[in-house]
Amino acid sequence: MTTMTSRYAFAAGACLALGILFFFCYNQYIIFNFSKGFAKENKHLQLLKKKTSLATLHYWINNKWHKENSTVLVSEDAADMSKQLISQLLDIFDQEKIIDKQITLQHVISMGVGHLLVSFDRNPLSKNKNSYEKLMLIESILKTIRENNIKISDITFCAHYKPLNDAELDFSNPWPIYGFTDTL
Repeated sequence: MTTMTSRYAFAAGACLALGILFFFCYNQYIIFNFSKGFAKENKHLQLLKKKTSLATLHYWINNKWHKENSTVLVSEDAADMSKQLISQLLDIFDQEKIIDKQITLQHVISMGVGHLLVSFDRNPLSKNKNSYEKLMLIESILKTIRENNIKISDITFCAHYKPLNDAELDFSNPWPIYGFTDTL
């Protein structure tokens, strides 16, 4: 009997120890790291490094087009590249006083092949601007994306994920990337 009780005691003790070990691992009091060393981590860091590329930002001010050179992180995702370009363009709009209030970009989402949804935190089109100035602000975004060879066909402009509300310009449908000003 003593050998049988000692076996049960050993099994119970082993199960208790494994249960405690499992509890500590599950609650992350104990973390096991099975990495294969620094060489693997260094290779992983090399993959995370991004390449930069030159980009040209186009904007309309004082009745003519202006260009500004910039750099962006290279990405295969059209939404990511567009987000970088539009964010930089919004900074220029703010610096050049093209927009009345500071606008930030909420999201740029790819909505299928060649279609983007661009959502701002507020409407970038001021009520005290004429329709031509509003059109050229939108055309600045379209031209910047088009001239930097981002492969999209149209953009839906939104404020808080709802189409922009404007008395002169219609944002209920997506805007084609080639825009509506072919002479400029």
